[in-house]
Amino acid sequence: MALKDLITDYDGETLETGRVAAIVGIVTFIVLAAWGVIAQGKDFDMQAFGIGFGSLVGGLGVYLMGDKSKPKERAGGEAQ
Repeated sequence: MALKDLITDYDGETLETGRVAAIVGIVTFIVLAAWGVIAQGKDFDMQAFGIGFGSLVGGLGVYLMGDKSKPKERAGGEAQ
């Protein structure tokens, strides 16, 4: 259920493409960083990883702050 809440819109059913793309990007980023260290024997650059990962998470935060698709509530507390 937690993953479904992360990738769906406010209605809980519609997939949100921006959230799905962000999660795929974050997972890909982590897998490729691990691949470089484990399979290719490169040194893990903590600073480069932190800058790149922080950029991804920051971009996701900006995207979610700009998300205006939440339904407006009526006076009775119901969504339109």
